[in-house]
Amino acid sequence: MHELSLCQQLLAIVQEQALLQGYRRIKTIYLAVGTLALLEKSAMNLSFDVCAKGTIAEGAELKYVDVPATATCQACQLVVTIHQRYQACPYCHQYLLHVQQGNELIIKAMEAY
Repeated sequence: MHELSLCQQLLAIVQEQALLQGYRRIKTIYLAVGTLALLEKSAMNLSFDVCAKGTIAEGAELKYVDVPATATCQACQLVVTIHQRYQACPYCHQYLLHVQQGNELIIKAMEAY
């Protein structure tokens, strides 16, 4: 379950930023999550609740924005939407896709006071 280590890193980042800005409580954290990131949101929420206990982020809500995965086909040069790694190009059927986006886990914003 890599969500636990992700939450520990996420918590360290948002706490540092909140304290730098003078906030005492984090209410919501907005995350952009690529469809290829293999993030289990329910496990992420549970892990975050455990990690955030006793911190300024205790009780904070994680909100997710899904980022579709796209890739460029090295054979036909088209940019295509993909749903899994190692799939063939839907146009030329070659297995030469180079992922452009969809792996990310990015902190987009947070609500704090």
